[in-house]
Amino acid sequence: MPSKFAVVSRLTGSGALSLLLGASLLALLESILLRPIQYQPLAEQMVLVLLGAMLVAAVPFLLLVLMPANSLVAKVFGPADSDLRQGRCFAFGFLLVSPPMWLALQQRLLHIPVSPYAVALVIPVLLLPFVLRSFWMRPTILRLLRYGGLVGWIVGLVALWSGPLANWREQSSISNPTLRDLSAAPGLVASEATPDIVLISIDTLRADAIVGETSANVPFMDQLRAGGAWTPWALSSSNRTGPGHAAMLTGLGALWHGVTNNNQTLPESHQAVAETFRAGGYRTMGLVNNALLRTGSGFDQGHSDFDDKAVLKSSRVQVFARASRGSTLLGWILPAHLMKRLVVRGLFARPHPFKAVPVAESSGGVATARAKVLLDLAYQEERPFFFFLHYIDPHHPYTAPLGFWGTREGEDEYDRYLEEVEFMDHCLKQVVERLQRSGRPFLLCLTSDHGEHFHEHGLTGHSNSLFNELLQVPLIFYGDGVPAGEILENSALKDVAPTLLGRCGLSFEGMRGRDLLAQPQWDPGSEYLQFARDVKYYGAFSGPYKWVSPKGWVRGSELAGEVYLWQDDPHELTPLDIEELPAAHQQRIMQGLQDAPEIEAQRFTGAEASRQMAILRQMGYLEDAELPPPPPLPDEDDGDEERP
Repeated sequence: MPSKFAVVSRLTGSGALSLLLGASLLALLESILLRPIQYQPLAEQMVLVLLGAMLVAAVPFLLLVLMPANSLVAKVFGPADSDLRQGRCFAFGFLLVSPPMWLALQQRLLHIPVSPYAVALVIPVLLLPFVLRSFWMRPTILRLLRYGGLVGWIVGLVALWSGPLANWREQSSISNPTLRDLSAAPGLVASEATPDIVLISIDTLRADAIVGETSANVPFMDQLRAGGAWTPWALSSSNRTGPGHAAMLTGLGALWHGVTNNNQTLPESHQAVAETFRAGGYRTMGLVNNALLRTGSGFDQGHSDFDDKAVLKSSRVQVFARASRGSTLLGWILPAHLMKRLVVRGLFARPHPFKAVPVAESSGGVATARAKVLLDLAYQEERPFFFFLHYIDPHHPYTAPLGFWGTREGEDEYDRYLEEVEFMDHCLKQVVERLQRSGRPFLLCLTSDHGEHFHEHGLTGHSNSLFNELLQVPLIFYGDGVPAGEILENSALKDVAPTLLGRCGLSFEGMRGRDLLAQPQWDPGSEYLQFARDVKYYGAFSGPYKWVSPKGWVRGSELAGEVYLWQDDPHELTPLDIEELPAAHQQRIMQGLQDAPEIEAQRFTGAEASRQMAILRQMGYLEDAELPPPPPLPDEDDGDEERP
């Protein structure tokens, strides 16, 4: 067996190492200057591009190592151990990985009306004679070879440490949350008149998932309903996360907050409920594990402390893998399934968020643990707090942690979904028990942003209709001063903020909702009117009628669409013609539409827009999303799951 010194000598003398240095140096320069995948992390792109360079250089590298004295090799690259060979091998490695550079230049700068791939492949062939010139044995070039290649490898190692390896570090170790300005300074003190306020939003939770014949087994939520005020369902303002939370946190209805999809930020002009509490002397805390509500989305408005570290760090991996297939040299060479294995399951793998894991490692488990830490910190001072806690469960994919996954007898998606709802009941109990142990008065509100379809009307998921399965969400108020067992009729998410503020004597002037605890029953002399809206649809509940327009509504136009008698037809199986909607209800709906302001929330821009698109695609909101298959039950795990 040759000694390690002999191996090193063969690598250097044959020019093989010089070839790798040339390939890696250009690859790293390309990733820095041209950024093949726009708006994605630079360090991760560097590592991916470097791997592509190594793969392309693998064949000539082996040829040089195995046959350094071959006559053809010597004729092309020069004698072994010569400066000429070192320079030419370096230049050849440079040229091998140049196609992505020519492709990027042609697409971004030149706009030549021919196949970009033809340009990317033809130009290196035309430049091949340039490699054979003696120019490459000049001292300056050799210094570039020795030091430039070394710098390239150092940069590559730094990128590896700060890119893919950082994914594992961040995912496996999340620092405990902290609070700013924690002090015992005199000021507002928690009391019966100014209780602690906790708003818990459970993503994608249908109202009938906790109440009714097809509900989950949620004994703790049942206790909250028995001891508090609740409604069989409250009306969400939309069918997706952003608009639903916009109504919940601002007290504005679907036509007034201006958020219609998840590509928009919450307008700063709106007075968020946390801002009002903060101005009233409350500590304001937020904790979310849905990337759509992250810091910078607008939903952190008014929070003195906002923790989004519980968001799983995997939202961009699938889109990154897909983009790399068409934008990088590695993606051109490897088949799609191998590219996915390398990127998603290999180099960029995280602890699997789409697999049954222990409770402590699950998304909801991490959020619950962090929520209890924040509560412990907040209780160190007498000042009351407002705490917004959002769980992404039971959002698709429906994967409850171990101990909850596979516990229901059914095998369809709805059973997996209910298992996650039952896990949320477990998490909720831990949070409320911590509130109760404090001995301080509190008011808890439990609700959701929207529901979910399970083949009703031939639909699955959400963001695709204004049927009741998506609009009807739970609403429970529990705590000191809440009348037990009271049913809050005809409520909506826009009523959440006014009710919480009203309990503390704070003004909710300018909000469109009402204080449900002060006015739990709807005035029988006034007709019920609530609106819902998203990008495509408009809908309204007017008394016993529900109007839905699948083609939207243009200001000034007449009503069009379908009508349902939602009380007699709760599953909306029998649509009526628009002519069957009484004129008085048509007039009320039209008046509500016309009175609403023409407001449109601002969209994300630049890098944040790309990041938001990656998050939406990963979560299944976009049409070309590649959702992972449902994971196997724990005893069927073959160890080769998708790892987004």
